[in-house]
Order: sequence, then structure tokens, then C-alpha cells
Amino acid sequence: MGEKGSADLHRLAYAAGLTPVWQDVFGNMRQVCDDSLRSLLVAMGLPCASAAQIQDSYRLLAASEAADNVVASKRLWVIDVGQSLIIPWRDALPYQLRLESGKRIDGTAERQTHDRVCIPAINEPGYHTLCIGNACISIAVCPHCCPSVRASADAEQSRAWGIATQVYSLRSAVAANGAGDFSLLARFATQAGHVGASALAISPVHAMFTAAPERYSPYSPSSRLFLNVAYAEPELVLGRKVVACAMTDSPIASDVLRAAGWSHLADPSEARAGDKCMQADTIDWHALVPARLAILRVLFERFEEYATDTLARDFRQFCQEGGDALESHARYEALSTQYCRELGPESGWQNWPSPLHNPDGEAVRHYAQAHRAEVDFHCFTQWLADRGLANAQAAARASGMSVGLIADLAIGTDARGSHAWRRQADMLQKVSVGAPPDLFQPLGQSWGITAFSPHALRNSAYAGFVETLRANLRHAGGIRIDHVMGLARMWLVPEDAEAGDGAYLQYPFREMLGLLVLEAWRHKAIVIGENLGTVEPDFNNTLKQKGIFGTSVLWFQHDEPWPDWTMATTTTHDLPTIEGWWRGRDIQWQAQLGQLSAEQAETQRQLRAAEKTALLSRLPSYRAQDAGENVAPRQAILEYVAATPSPLVMIPIEDILGVLEQPNLPGTVAVSALPSFSMRVLSPLPAFVQTVSSMAGAAAPDSHPSWIQRLPQPVCRVFDQADSQKSLASIIQGRSG
Repeated sequence: MGEKGSADLHRLAYAAGLTPVWQDVFGNMRQVCDDSLRSLLVAMGLPCASAAQIQDSYRLLAASEAADNVVASKRLWVIDVGQSLIIPWRDALPYQLRLESGKRIDGTAERQTHDRVCIPAINEPGYHTLCIGNACISIAVCPHCCPSVRASADAEQSRAWGIATQVYSLRSAVAANGAGDFSLLARFATQAGHVGASALAISPVHAMFTAAPERYSPYSPSSRLFLNVAYAEPELVLGRKVVACAMTDSPIASDVLRAAGWSHLADPSEARAGDKCMQADTIDWHALVPARLAILRVLFERFEEYATDTLARDFRQFCQEGGDALESHARYEALSTQYCRELGPESGWQNWPSPLHNPDGEAVRHYAQAHRAEVDFHCFTQWLADRGLANAQAAARASGMSVGLIADLAIGTDARGSHAWRRQADMLQKVSVGAPPDLFQPLGQSWGITAFSPHALRNSAYAGFVETLRANLRHAGGIRIDHVMGLARMWLVPEDAEAGDGAYLQYPFREMLGLLVLEAWRHKAIVIGENLGTVEPDFNNTLKQKGIFGTSVLWFQHDEPWPDWTMATTTTHDLPTIEGWWRGRDIQWQAQLGQLSAEQAETQRQLRAAEKTALLSRLPSYRAQDAGENVAPRQAILEYVAATPSPLVMIPIEDILGVLEQPNLPGTVAVSALPSFSMRVLSPLPAFVQTVSSMAGAAAPDSHPSWIQRLPQPVCRVFDQADSQKSLASIIQGRSG
């Protein structure tokens, strides 16, 4: 393609929201190659192989922005409280504004130009309808900022603090090899509230692939609308009596109960003997998920026989409220169970017979009719999970927490999963979301997940985005937005391309941010944005103005003052714990996995030694005897971070307990053991590193144990240990200063 053709391609890219030129972390301007632009444009449904195709695609985009009545009526118009609304309109001027509260306002629009009119400022937040001429136009009027943690906290808790935990890591005193569930989460929340925490931030609990437990990274879910049913503890919802009756003479063997971590369902006396059992330090997802599903299936099959009228009525109501979205997810799970068995755990809906690619098609409806019990089973497991999470939030608030649970919203979903199947028209196809090359990942990152198409979002009145926010705020007092920069732009990597060969795609930031603020206001929830990495100029100022907490991490706050508008924390799930950082455990892992050469690792250790010295100088309560080569001054560090001016401090439970390993090491994928006949690298996974564990429930020596580690103490004793009590005292001391 010649110079003119390349210029036309760039013009089309800009019109589509792609940026052919971008600035890297060093301030250098980088050019996206034309091949990458073409691949991304085609993935967005914009052919560009020839000059004629480029022109046709450009005209298509221009037509979608035309100023006419039809365009006005098909959009969701997003404005702030007190802001007037200007829309394309050529017809009659009288209008009626129907507010969400039921109030109606009659008026006459003011003509701005021959094809635009102005509606006076609207001062009530909510989703409203403007009736003008023969059209009804949807309007979202958004508050200026999100709820404040101070507004939701008691006066004496104005310097709020909380705890962050990975739900799966919560350990039972009974189970030798189980994972956390919503019952353990409720107990943990209660104890956290009793020791003074205002919030409990949890790892994503999105729906995973029940037919493929090998895919267990919480940030690569099947759907962000539904929940991970492996966390659904049946006694929490059904009650001990119903479960006991249903499990009587069940075909579930004791080894299945043990594999599920729920042996107490068959023999409550095991709870008393639990402390004596050997406890695994890691989770074997490949064994645990099928075992828990087997137990839930028995309970479902006997549900009508043993359930009370109240439980049966609640299940029916849940299914009715879940509507088409729940039905679609349950159908996906039923189909996935069949086809993963036939095609392998790495398969997705794209590998099914083509008639099943359409979730609303006749073939899928016939399948659902023929397998109604299987579809209903997956609705049942979602009901148990939903009610269990609701119980955990209720327990958090009952314990005295002003916020309660803070949900974690992953940046995207697995393209093979339920959400992408249901909303194919709304999702980007044949691309991977990731991050450009930076100081920490010089080759860039490709996360193997997809995300909403910005053009589809506009065309669908942001229905998928709002639906996702509501699903995640349903049982939470706050939400953490993973990679919040994705509201403004996403780094997209074309299929089969290297991570660094991507480009930024712009998103309707103002509209999406406004809707986030509106939904937070409606749910009375705080919002935390994970704004670590390459950030556009003024992005953080916009978050601050909207009352969205940024994220400030100890390891990145060198000599700079801590901001007074961000959430302060010692670390994140992707970064070393206090003990791990102090001992250079992350450097050791990177060297062991070949991410650093021996020379690079030694350089990193020298830098770390200097950073440790600098950190010690900033710790007011540090004493020389508190630290050594392998002993971190953890209490002094906790008090220091807690004393920052942030309105909210979140401390990971790993740092309260002094855990060495971080929950996840980016750049590695530790996969639960597959049967020996099917050991494989799952695809697609991030291209930069793919590792497979060869040991049941543990990582191989050359693989970090990501997303499988359990806490060293059971929930019932996690705050009883002398060391954890010292940590809590240090946090409280820092917050009270």
C-alpha cells in the first residue's frame, strides 16, 4: 500500500478509535505497523484490504455519527447532573421528561441550529426518558462523584481501613485440601469486622468454566455476570437439616467429600477432628471442582423432595429474576460440559457445531428442551452461589463494617466463555487485551481475554456494561475496577501477533465513567480503580474529581508524598508480599523461571538492597533490631502505610500473617494437575510464558504456585495468632495517628 493508501488507512484507524501513533513509558513516540492496524480493523468489522474497502468502512463509521432524529433515539445520552442536553433533532420542539422517580416535566426544547436542540439542565440523577415528537430518547443523568468512604463510615472510623483476601485461599479447620467458599468468607468477614475493619476486598468471584477446572485464573473468567459456583457452600443456603436429609444414602463417596473439602457434610464430627488432619498448602482445582459439583448435583436431584416451600419459592424467584441472561449462562454450562468432554478442556463455543454458535438459535433452544434438568442444575448452582455471597455481605455489615465486601471486576472475559457467547455482537473478536511494553514487562503483555467493543457499546446503549456493573455491585459495598485505564483505552493485540505489536483502542471514557458513577451512587458503593501502569495525562485527575480511589502501592511510593485521594496498600496480588519483597523472593522466582539472567538478577538484588535502606529511613517506628537480611520490619511497615493520608487503607491478609509467597506471579500460568494422559499447555494462554504444573495441587519446581495457595491458618484462628494481633495493632495505631 502506497503513501496515500497508508494515509487513508490511518484516517480510518483514527475514525475507528485506534491510535496509529502512541507514546511509550519512556516518552518516545511509537508507530503501529500497518499490518497490525489492518488486523485490528478487520476484527472490529471494518474491511480495509483495498482502497475501496477503506472508503466504504470510513463512510459506514461516518454514517453512525450522523446528526439526525434516528441517531438521537437509538443512543443512551449520558450527562452530569445540572448539565443541559444537546441532541440532533429537526422536528417539533415540545417535550415531556419522564424521570426515573416518576416525576414528569413538560417543556419546549430550544433550537440551537437547524439540526440540534437543547433540553434544559436535569438535576435529578437516574435513568430518564425524553419524549419529543414521535421518539423516546434514553438519558442517564449521573452524579458528579461516587459515594465517599467517609460518608459511609461512622465519625470515629473516618480513617477507614480494610483487609484484602483471595477467597479461594480461606482455609477451613476441617478440610485437608479444600478451597475457600462463601461460608468461610462470611466467617472471615465477621471476624474482620470485629477487629475493626471497615471493608473486605475480595478476589474476583466471577463464573469460571465448571467443565474445565484447569482454567482457574480469576481474571480470565467465563462470565462477569455470574459467580464461581465452586464457592457455593450448600449448608449456608439450604440449611444443615436439608443437606443432611438429601445426603442420606447418597452415592457420594467419602473420598469425593474430602476432595471437595466438605467432608463435614457427611460427618459433622469431623469438624472436631479437623485440627489433627494434614492440611495441604495448595489447591488441586482439577480434583476440587468436579467433587463439589458432584455434591451439588446430588442436592439438586433431591431438592424437590427435601426442600422447604420457602427454599423452593426462593429458587423459582431467582430464576425468574435472572431471566434470559441466567438461562443463557446455564445453557452454555450444559453445552460446555458435553463438548469439553468431547473436544478437551481448552475448547470453547467456537469449537461447537456451528448451529450452536447462536445462543438464541433453534438448535440451542432444542438442546435446552432436551436437557432441561441439566440446564436447571446450573441455575441451581448459581442460586446457591448468589445467596451465599449475599450472606457474606450481610455478615460483613452485621459485624460493624461500614462498607463490607469490595468486589473485584476483571478487565475482560475469556473469548471462549459464556459471556462472549451470549454477547457476540458486543465483544471484540480475534484480539487479545493486554498492555504495551513497559519497565516491568519489556515485551508487553497479551492476557488472552476479550472485552467489549466500544462501537457496540454505543449502539446497544451501554447495556452490556451497565449489566456487568450491576451484577458485580449486587452484593457489595464497593467495587475495584481492574486496570481502570480500560475505561479510556485498551491495548489490543491482533490474533497470533506479539504483545508489543498491538495498538490502543479508544473507549467512550466520559460516558462509561459517568455510568460507573451513577451505578455506584444507586448501589451506595465506593469505587477503587487499579491505575497502575501506563496512564494517560490527566487520567488520574479525572478519577479524583469523580471520587474514584486510585491505588497507591508501597513498592512504587519511593520519596513521593502519598496521595490523599487513593487507596493505600502494601502490595497487590501481582506483587511481592512484605516478606517476599524483603527477602527478594520475586527476584529469585524471576531468575529461576528465566525471566531474568543471572546478571540481571544480581542487579535487581543490588537495587533492592538500596530500596530497603531507603524504606527504613521512612519508617518512624523502625528499630534496628526489628529487621535483618531475612527478617522484614513488617510491623513498622504496616504502621507506616496505615498512617498515610489516604481515606482508605487496604492491607492484604498475607501481610497481616507474614506470608512469603505472593498470590500470583505475572508471566506464569500454574495449572492444576491434569490426568497423566492429557498433560498439555492450555491454549490460548499468554504467549510470553506458558507453564504447566506436573504435581497434583501444587506448582512444579519451575512454576510459581499462582492462584492455588491457601492461608497458613484456618479462618477460625486467623486473627488469634500473636503475630497477626501485632499486625492488627500496628494498622490501628497507624490509622489513629
